[in-house]
Amino acid sequence: MSEVLDRPKEGKLVTMEFQDAYVRTRKARELLLQMKEVSAAMGRSDLVDDCMVANTELQDLLSELTFNP
Repeated sequence: MSEVLDRPKEGKLVTMEFQDAYVRTRKARELLLQMKEVSAAMGRSDLVDDCMVANTELQDLLSELTFNP
């Protein structure tokens, strides 16, 4: 079940069920790690960096989803 959090600086945020969000971000992170490994094997450090940035963004998103007002 979704819930609405009142966040003064950002307005209302509708969140999905935590478990659903966690599973979805975990799958995306696993894919990013695979892409990072392939990119490293190809010698594409720029893509490795992009994968790391995207992984950090997903971790930050998960932190936002677990925000407790």
